[in-house]
Amino acid sequence: MFEQIIYQTTRHIRLEAKIAIASLAIFCRMKDDRLYAEFMYREDFVGFLEKLSCEYRQIKFNLDMSIPENAEAIGLTRKALREKDDETGYYKALYEGDEFALAIAQIVDNVKVMEKVGLMKLLNPK
Repeated sequence: MFEQIIYQTTRHIRLEAKIAIASLAIFCRMKDDRLYAEFMYREDFVGFLEKLSCEYRQIKFNLDMSIPENAEAIGLTRKALREKDDETGYYKALYEGDEFALAIAQIVDNVKVMEKVGLMKLLNPK
C-alpha cells in the first residue's frame, strides 16, 4: 500500500521529483519512527529537507519545492501516508513528543540495534 500511495500521489510530476519523493519517504520510514513522524507531520517541509541534507550529507535529497507541482505532490503524499499509516495517532503523538510514544520508539530502536549486532540470536537460540 505504501508504494501505491506514492505512485498515485506523484503521477502528475516529473520522474526526477517522483524518485526524490519516493526516496525521501522510504528513507524516513526505514530509518526510524521519529524521522518518519517528522516527514509526515512537520509543517516546514523545506526546513525538514534542509535538516536531512545537513544530517545525511552523503545522500542527495533533491526535491525542488519551488515547483508548485512538486510541493502539491509532497503534500498529497504526506496526507495520504498519514491517513494510511497513522490511524492510531502513534506517529502524530511521537512527533508531538508524547512520552509513551517516545518510549515505544526507543524500545524499537534498541531491538533493531540488538538484531543488527546479533544479540537477538543469543536471547532466542533455536
